[in-house]
Amino acid sequence: AVRIHGAIVDVRLPTARDYQSVFDFGKGKKAAYTALVYFFLGLSVNMRLDRRNGVDDILWADEVCLPAVIEGFFEGLRAGSVAYVPVLGPIEDLYSLIEGLSSEDFHRVLDALVEPYFGDDPDALEVIQGRLETHARELHAAVQAFRD
Repeated sequence: AVRIHGAIVDVRLPTARDYQSVFDFGKGKKAAYTALVYFFLGLSVNMRLDRRNGVDDILWADEVCLPAVIEGFFEGLRAGSVAYVPVLGPIEDLYSLIEGLSSEDFHRVLDALVEPYFGDDPDALEVIQGRLETHARELHAAVQAFRD
Protein backbone atom coordinates (compact mmCIF):
# COMPACT_ATOMS: atom_id res chain seq x y z
CA ALA A 1 0.00 0.00 0.00
CA VAL A 2 1.22 3.48 -0.80
CA ARG A 3 0.15 6.40 1.39
CA ILE A 4 1.22 9.97 0.84
CA HIS A 5 1.23 12.32 3.84
CA GLY A 6 2.53 15.72 2.80
CA ALA A 7 6.25 15.25 2.22
CA ILE A 8 6.31 11.61 3.39
CA VAL A 9 5.66 8.58 1.19
CA ASP A 10 4.76 5.56 3.31
CA VAL A 11 5.05 2.28 1.42
CA ARG A 12 4.02 -0.95 3.07
CA LEU A 13 4.88 -4.29 1.59
CA PRO A 14 2.49 -6.38 3.66
CA THR A 15 2.88 -10.04 4.39
CA ALA A 16 -0.23 -12.18 4.12
CA ARG A 17 -0.40 -12.97 7.81
CA ASP A 18 0.44 -9.91 9.86
CA TYR A 19 0.34 -6.95 7.45
CA GLN A 20 3.58 -5.46 8.75
CA SER A 21 6.05 -3.67 6.59
CA VAL A 22 8.81 -5.96 5.36
CA PHE A 23 11.43 -3.22 4.95
CA ASP A 24 12.12 0.10 6.66
CA PHE A 25 13.14 2.52 3.93
CA GLY A 26 13.56 5.57 6.14
CA LYS A 27 12.55 9.09 5.14
CA GLY A 28 13.39 11.57 2.43
CA LYS A 29 13.40 11.64 -1.34
CA LYS A 30 15.92 8.82 -1.89
CA ALA A 31 14.11 6.56 0.59
CA ALA A 32 10.76 7.32 -1.06
CA TYR A 33 12.08 6.45 -4.51
CA THR A 34 13.65 3.25 -3.18
CA ALA A 35 10.43 2.25 -1.42
CA LEU A 36 8.33 2.83 -4.52
CA VAL A 37 10.74 0.86 -6.73
CA TYR A 38 10.62 -2.05 -4.25
CA PHE A 39 6.83 -1.81 -4.13
CA PHE A 40 6.64 -1.81 -7.93
CA LEU A 41 8.95 -4.83 -8.24
CA GLY A 42 7.12 -6.75 -5.50
CA LEU A 43 3.81 -5.95 -7.16
CA SER A 44 5.14 -7.19 -10.50
CA VAL A 45 5.82 -10.60 -8.94
CA ASN A 46 2.65 -10.71 -6.87
CA MET A 47 0.46 -9.99 -9.89
CA ARG A 48 1.90 -13.01 -11.71
CA LEU A 49 1.03 -15.43 -8.90
CA ASP A 50 -2.24 -17.29 -8.47
CA ARG A 51 -3.45 -20.66 -7.25
CA ARG A 52 -5.39 -23.09 -9.37
CA ASN A 53 -8.99 -22.96 -8.11
CA GLY A 54 -7.79 -20.51 -5.46
CA VAL A 55 -6.16 -23.19 -3.30
CA ASP A 56 -4.23 -25.71 -5.38
CA ASP A 57 -0.95 -25.48 -7.30
CA ILE A 58 0.78 -22.13 -7.74
CA LEU A 59 0.33 -20.67 -11.20
CA TRP A 60 2.59 -18.10 -12.85
CA ALA A 61 0.97 -15.68 -15.31
CA ASP A 62 2.49 -15.12 -18.71
CA GLU A 63 4.41 -11.92 -19.41
CA VAL A 64 1.40 -10.54 -21.28
CA CYS A 65 0.12 -9.25 -17.90
CA LEU A 66 3.12 -6.97 -17.32
CA PRO A 67 1.98 -3.90 -19.30
CA ALA A 68 -1.24 -3.86 -17.24
CA VAL A 69 0.80 -4.14 -14.02
CA ILE A 70 2.93 -1.16 -15.05
CA GLU A 71 -0.06 0.88 -16.14
CA GLY A 72 -1.99 0.03 -12.97
CA PHE A 73 0.93 1.00 -10.74
CA PHE A 74 1.29 4.44 -12.28
CA GLU A 75 -2.46 5.02 -12.58
CA GLY A 76 -2.80 4.18 -8.88
CA LEU A 77 -0.16 6.75 -7.99
CA ARG A 78 -1.84 9.34 -10.19
CA ALA A 79 -5.27 8.66 -8.71
CA GLY A 80 -3.95 9.32 -5.22
CA SER A 81 -1.71 12.26 -5.96
CA VAL A 82 -2.86 14.09 -9.11
CA ALA A 83 0.39 13.21 -10.95
CA TYR A 84 2.62 14.81 -8.31
CA VAL A 85 4.01 13.28 -5.13
CA PRO A 86 5.23 16.15 -2.90
CA VAL A 87 8.40 14.45 -1.65
CA LEU A 88 9.30 13.16 -5.13
CA GLY A 89 7.97 15.58 -7.68
CA PRO A 90 6.26 14.54 -10.91
CA ILE A 91 5.37 10.85 -11.16
CA GLU A 92 7.06 10.89 -14.57
CA ASP A 93 10.38 11.22 -12.69
CA LEU A 94 9.68 7.90 -10.95
CA TYR A 95 8.88 6.30 -14.29
CA SER A 96 12.15 7.66 -15.72
CA LEU A 97 14.05 6.16 -12.78
CA ILE A 98 12.43 2.74 -13.23
CA GLU A 99 12.92 2.92 -17.00
CA GLY A 100 16.62 3.66 -16.44
CA LEU A 101 17.21 0.50 -14.41
CA SER A 102 18.67 -2.52 -16.18
CA SER A 103 17.22 -6.02 -16.07
CA GLU A 104 20.21 -6.90 -13.86
CA ASP A 105 19.18 -4.10 -11.46
CA PHE A 106 15.64 -5.51 -11.40
CA HIS A 107 17.02 -9.00 -10.75
CA ARG A 108 19.27 -7.81 -7.91
CA VAL A 109 16.43 -6.01 -6.12
CA LEU A 110 13.96 -8.83 -6.74
CA ASP A 111 16.46 -11.34 -5.39
CA ALA A 112 16.70 -9.33 -2.16
CA LEU A 113 12.93 -8.86 -2.03
CA VAL A 114 11.49 -12.33 -2.57
CA GLU A 115 12.70 -14.11 0.56
CA PRO A 116 11.39 -11.56 3.09
CA TYR A 117 8.24 -10.86 1.07
CA PHE A 118 7.25 -14.39 0.03
CA GLY A 119 9.25 -16.50 2.51
CA ASP A 120 6.17 -17.54 4.48
CA ASP A 121 4.90 -19.44 1.41
CA PRO A 122 7.55 -22.01 0.40
CA ASP A 123 5.56 -23.16 -2.65
CA ALA A 124 5.28 -19.63 -4.01
CA LEU A 125 8.91 -18.91 -3.15
CA GLU A 126 10.06 -21.95 -5.13
CA VAL A 127 8.00 -20.91 -8.17
CA ILE A 128 9.26 -17.32 -7.96
CA GLN A 129 12.92 -18.20 -7.50
CA GLY A 130 12.79 -20.48 -10.53
CA ARG A 131 11.47 -17.64 -12.67
CA LEU A 132 13.17 -14.60 -11.16
CA GLU A 133 15.83 -13.97 -13.78
CA THR A 134 13.36 -14.41 -16.63
CA HIS A 135 10.83 -12.20 -14.84
CA ALA A 136 13.44 -9.45 -14.45
CA ARG A 137 14.19 -9.57 -18.20
CA GLU A 138 10.50 -9.66 -19.16
CA LEU A 139 9.62 -6.82 -16.78
CA HIS A 140 12.52 -4.74 -18.06
CA ALA A 141 11.37 -5.25 -21.66
CA ALA A 142 7.79 -4.32 -20.69
CA VAL A 143 8.97 -1.16 -18.91
CA GLN A 144 11.05 -0.17 -21.95
CA ALA A 145 8.04 -0.70 -24.24
CA PHE A 146 5.60 1.12 -21.96
CA ARG A 147 4.82 4.71 -22.85
CA ASP A 148 2.74 6.82 -20.56
